[in-house]
Amino acid sequence: TMTGTHRGPFQGLPPTGKSISVAHMHFVRVVEGKTSDLWHVWDTAGLMRQLGTAAAPQPQAV
Repeated sequence: TMTGTHRGPFQGLPPTGKSISVAHMHFVRVVEGKTSDLWHVWDTAGLMRQLGTAAAPQPQAV
């Protein structure tokens, strides 16, 4: 989990001062003892919801 405070511009959004907490993962491929690839995945939608720029998903009837 990555945490912080939105204190500077981010993707066109001015600072909000809001605290955020975002789930993220790193994937590393190692070939012959050396890193050959690196992937970083994070919950962008969750971050944008916390900053107030995206609506929370609505529950779907089943």
